[in-house]
Amino acid sequence: MKFSDVGFSKSMNEAPKWVAPSSYWHQKSLLIAGFFFSINIVASVLACAVWDLHAHPAIHNLLYIGGLLCSFLLNSLIALALYFGVRHQKPTLMMPYLVSATIHLIFSLGAAFLCLISLLDHMFAGNDSADLYGVIGFSVLFIFWLVTLHIVARERDEIRQLNGHQRLVPEYL
Repeated sequence: MKFSDVGFSKSMNEAPKWVAPSSYWHQKSLLIAGFFFSINIVASVLACAVWDLHAHPAIHNLLYIGGLLCSFLLNSLIALALYFGVRHQKPTLMMPYLVSATIHLIFSLGAAFLCLISLLDHMFAGNDSADLYGVIGFSVLFIFWLVTLHIVARERDEIRQLNGHQRLVPEYL
């Protein structure tokens, strides 16, 4: 049995033959899936910490916890769909993340704009400009969603090209 028969090349710089081809965008997309799942967990824990169970009636508590659980499960499914879409080269499984990230992008831009308007109002009135942290925070979130959208869309296009899927619209339009 030769060294190359077990799936390894003679050069150590090359990947084994049995390893799926990975790209720069592939690794970034897997990292984004992990970040999205981590953000999902942190947001759920913070939402639980902020809610005061004793200040609200039981029905409101049940509705809040139920909505929080549904949100957590939905975002977890989106993160898992992105992970399996990247891992198994299925571009259709990346679409839920692209839709979710687009919605988050729009809300982050809107919140940053509202914080900026409030900041300018406080600055012209001579009050404390504490809204600066909101502008910075939502601007960072906006940039994060914009970059992740670009990376995942690029990975999806690369997978489509590798799988031989044709675009409906030519590139030059």
